[in-house]
Amino acid sequence: LARFSHPAMVKVHSSWKANGTAYMAMPYLRGPTLWELRRSMTQAPTEIWLRSIVDPLLEALQLLHAERIYHRDVAPDNVILTGAGLPVLLDFGAARRLIGDRTQLLTAVVKPHYAPIEQYAEATRLR
Repeated sequence: LARFSHPAMVKVHSSWKANGTAYMAMPYLRGPTLWELRRSMTQAPTEIWLRSIVDPLLEALQLLHAERIYHRDVAPDNVILTGAGLPVLLDFGAARRLIGDRTQLLTAVVKPHYAPIEQYAEATRLR
């Protein structure tokens, strides 16, 4: 992830292994999550506002997908809006890279209301 740079994706400055785990150094970002901001709205957002949030996120995801890296946990609580109102995708903990012929199985990451319907079948607790 450190090799990617996109304004709508949190920048990973470096990563390393120590103490039996992995670490990533990223900037500290301030601002509400998209979930918090949407809950505070008293009216439905306009299409213009929605596009200002969604379009940059889709561009960042397109960049990742071109390298066969999949975030797998895109949801309003994983998007922060900076002071300038720009969306930034966070939490790459569930991200996976498909290697080779893409026949390997991926574990399901199921966040109720946001996961694709086909993943619910793999999560017995949500059946």
